[in-house]
Amino acid sequence: MRASDHALDAVVGALVARAVALGRTAPPDTRMAAREGWIHYPTGPLRDLVATD
Repeated sequence: MRASDHALDAVVGALVARAVALGRTAPPDTRMAAREGWIHYPTGPLRDLVATD
């Protein structure tokens, strides 16, 4: 079996998408985005991304 980072990438992508939807990301750093491909990153703990009713 070949090891892959795709599952981890998918989880991180989903968490960042949730943080963006909630407005809990830092403004994009265009230099970092150009080099790493990242545009947004969460600004708080994971617990802030959990839905509460």
